Amino acid sequence: MFNLTALSRGTAGVVMGLALAMPVFAQKPLDFVLGGMPPKESAGEKLVFRINELSAIQLVPREGGVPNQHPRVVEPEVIRQQLSALRLTPPKGAVEPLFGEAESADLAEPIARALAAAKPDQDLLLLSTSRRDGSYFSPPVGLTARLFVANDRLNVIVHDARNEYYSRWRGTSIRPDFTFGSRTAASKTNLLAQAGVLQRPDWAALPLVPLAADPAKPAVAPAPVVVQVAPYVAPAAAPAAVAPAPAAAPAVAPSEAENRLRTLKRLRDGGLISEEEFQQKRAEVLKAL
Repeated sequence: MFNLTALSRGTAGVVMGLALAMPVFAQKPLDFVLGGMPPKESAGEKLVFRINELSAIQLVPREGGVPNQHPRVVEPEVIRQQLSALRLTPPKGAVEPLFGEAESADLAEPIARALAAAKPDQDLLLLSTSRRDGSYFSPPVGLTARLFVANDRLNVIVHDARNEYYSRWRGTSIRPDFTFGSRTAASKTNLLAQAGVLQRPDWAALPLVPLAADPAKPAVAPAPVVVQVAPYVAPAAAPAAVAPAPAAAPAVAPSEAENRLRTLKRLRDGGLISEEEFQQKRAEVLKAL
């Protein structure tokens, strides 16, 4: 006969052993965006910077190598300009902005706060989810990247530029495994940027200064000045050309003079010439009779 007590004890021991042997599924970076538990923050520590419902930044231990230049204070507008300048070459289709215009604006402030709070041994992991085609009916698409400051530049290493995780997650309720950019392993992302910015096709090192194109914009301003000068010259030349006309005809037929006077009166009544101009031209017509 089976000893149920012994069997129960044995089963309990096996279950306990399996439980101890099974791997513990720790929370992965940015799992909290899709319902997971956020990382524990000690007193005075800030690890999570939320952007919107499906976008956030998390500070994580830095990959091996030289310590980052953290904390770093960067103007959000500088970050916005630099992110807006990045372009993506997709496997199919035309070149497009890596970040949408509104997306860059939304990211700038949280990234600035994260950089100011980060330590030299911490990187920033970014999940940015956006409808980048501008259509409300299109599902949001995710972008994953690793950010850090080194060599006085904001380094952005992109792993997934267009991750269509949202539709799969909504359909299965299974949280995706996000992968972020890495210093040691390149992704398939191909970026386009100004000369000297790309370290790898998936890795941009952005200067922490405003874009050079922005200060150059006022250089276009002189163009309207030239346009304004031209109308000023034209009226001055017009009276000189019109003035000889009365002198060219020593005598004016009464019928022609009458037509001119009627025309002048109509121009005055319509507000096209002043009373003074009307009287002056009227005197000229009468003098030519």
